[in-house]
Amino acid sequence: MAYNQEDSKRLSDKYKKEGHFDKLKREILSNPWNNTEENSESFEQALRKRVASTVKEMVNEDEELIFKNRGLTSALIESQLVKDNYLKLGSKMEGDNGDGEKKFDLDVYVRSKLQDPKLLEMIKGQLQETLNSYEEEANGST
Repeated sequence: MAYNQEDSKRLSDKYKKEGHFDKLKREILSNPWNNTEENSESFEQALRKRVASTVKEMVNEDEELIFKNRGLTSALIESQLVKDNYLKLGSKMEGDNGDGEKKFDLDVYVRSKLQDPKLLEMIKGQLQETLNSYEEEANGST
């Protein structure tokens, strides 16, 4: 069967609706951030700490953020984080003592996890199941 861009879009939508993206996100976020005995917090926990610290720094730099509309403030903070590809999250965190802690690089971490052969096999399997289901639906409706 030949597939076109519309088929790809439908497959992607079906994959999302089946909750596979959410499972993938949970899988990536639940992994340990820094594999040492003393620091085995999940990536999600480390990310939350970094975001909280970064937001605190941003508010310290511009106290007017506190007095703005909550939605506007959230949008401003999010845009500041996104505009430089989350580099602000990699800066030194309050309480860091410069002990050579692993640099927090969101993009590098996610890319490295997506290169994991087990995770890739899981994704391929999910996509194949979704494709099979999609084809069954398409054949049943023609």
